[in-house]
Amino acid sequence: MKYLTKYIKFFGVKSLILILSLSYFNDVKALPPEQILPERIEDLEYLGGAWIPLNNSEAMYGGNLDEGSYWYHLAQGKNTVFLILQQLQARTSDGKPIMKNLDVVVVPELAKQSTYRIMRGVQENCIYPNGQKLQDSRILIIVKYHQDTATPIRSFLANLQTEKWETPPASTIKGLVCQLEIP
Repeated sequence: MKYLTKYIKFFGVKSLILILSLSYFNDVKALPPEQILPERIEDLEYLGGAWIPLNNSEAMYGGNLDEGSYWYHLAQGKNTVFLILQQLQARTSDGKPIMKNLDVVVVPELAKQSTYRIMRGVQENCIYPNGQKLQDSRILIIVKYHQDTATPIRSFLANLQTEKWETPPASTIKGLVCQLEIP
């Protein structure tokens, strides 16, 4: 009985330390692209992507689409969707981009494309209850469709200093509602 009590106390302390350490770190499970991508990115199905502006003025008025600019790329393997942070390294003589894969996260919701979608708050009509629009051009939002609106369920922030995906604070998408375009 004495050993059982010691074991329970030890296990409790270890569990608390683990929980605290996990809550301290960012909860995006990002791995280097060469570790997470099951095959070459060119062999995966392309689902879309776009340029990631450095700031809101670049988002509104165009910006640097040359070497060094950042992009996101969505690719699907077998029932898995990868959100890939990329940087444009150069262009071939015929203008095709040469991209460097910087960071990858798995977004399982996007495998159900009829229900979930990725949206960008600055370019989409995503509004908080107080009428304010989401203003960070580096945030991508995973939304769940409804009839004419979409509810944000997850978000990712492209941290361009560390060249990694991060999870912004939960308040970033709390109460946010995105209007869908009517086809």
